[in-house]
Amino acid sequence: MGHPFGPSYANPFELNTPIANGTSAYTAGDAVGALLTIDAPSPVSTGDAGPQALVNSLVLIDTENKKPALDVLFFDQAPTDPGDNAAFAPSAADAAKLVGMISIATTDWKTFGSRAFVSLGALAKSMQYSGHTLYALVVIQSTPTYSGSSALRLKLSGITT
Repeated sequence: MGHPFGPSYANPFELNTPIANGTSAYTAGDAVGALLTIDAPSPVSTGDAGPQALVNSLVLIDTENKKPALDVLFFDQAPTDPGDNAAFAPSAADAAKLVGMISIATTDWKTFGSRAFVSLGALAKSMQYSGHTLYALVVIQSTPTYSGSSALRLKLSGITT
């Protein structure tokens, strides 16, 4: 029998998507863009416990070099989507769906030319979820104003077991 994270027991997943941000000023605690759906099918039946997702890396690209502090929240079921530039104030039911979070500080960003980048690797962020889908929501913790509607791009990669 192979290792539980070996090739026969793991499926890779990735998300590479622009975030449809607005062009009005954000307030700390606002959602950026809409709720994101991550197709993350488990390779094995895990019974009542549900499958595990292991997020290995996260890359963010900011084409306007704003370098915001933000959190990427992960949910095992779809929470109520607050919509872009609206406060994320989860109900008790939505809060119970949270299975993980990755925080980005303003100091995590690096600028090359006129664009800013964050690259976090070797995260090994493990999350239990149900079904074949994880959900993610980006919540800003600073107050940028973007001039374009797709200034941010999010890339995630990992495996499911």
